[in-house]
Amino acid sequence: MNKKYFSENYHKFSTTLFLSMKVSRLASGRNTEWNKFWACLLFTKLCVIGKSIHLIASDSILDNKNSHWDFSSLFSLTRNIMECYQTMFYLCVDNIPDDERLARKKLFDLHDYYEKKKLHSNLDDLEDKELESYVVNELTTNKYFMSLEEKEQKKYLKGNQAFFKSREEIEELYGRSRKEFRALYQLFSSYTHSYPIGFYGMYDGERGTGVASETEIAYSGLALETTEWYLRQGAMHICILFADIKKTLTEEEIEILK
Repeated sequence: MNKKYFSENYHKFSTTLFLSMKVSRLASGRNTEWNKFWACLLFTKLCVIGKSIHLIASDSILDNKNSHWDFSSLFSLTRNIMECYQTMFYLCVDNIPDDERLARKKLFDLHDYYEKKKLHSNLDDLEDKELESYVVNELTTNKYFMSLEEKEQKKYLKGNQAFFKSREEIEELYGRSRKEFRALYQLFSSYTHSYPIGFYGMYDGERGTGVASETEIAYSGLALETTEWYLRQGAMHICILFADIKKTLTEEEIEILK
């Protein structure tokens, strides 16, 4: 059963991945609004991660004595896929007023500045007060940001958060279940960070040794199934943002995106 589940999801994922790469190429090189530009950039990232997942999974699908099974790496990359799509939807696709969308971008800029400042503080003492003042002012003068309660404003101005919403809230924006997302995200994260759940199960040889097992096969299939969904959503959004792309796709390709 697990091998059939893995094989079906591998082929479905592969089809969606190559179609997504085609959509990404068709969307490239355009002079467009900032949110569409960032959508293209983030979708390219989705495709790049997807290609890395495909390389790992393609070795597994060979199903011979030299096949290498590594669901743990697939889980880590799949978590990255989930996060990348959430950012794409939240920043570029979500149907919200312009002031709020711009506020989301300005909060990203502020978070980016403070993260880089934190990184450089471990290496040297680089600091750009002029740039810091600029990114703070860009956010604090935004109409949406000014509508927030003072307590909320102070929290976001610390630069520790990149989003006004939690990941669970973002998932709900496009109709996904909080509970389902939280379960998958926690599972994928457990292997990303090498928590006990990520290696305690290795002692019985059922996972993490590079060879096929029921667990390896089932978890690899789950990673591909999850990745395929997020890739497909991303491709559909690019086709909505750039309506001309859909006109170049075949009926079969359009059906895949549905």
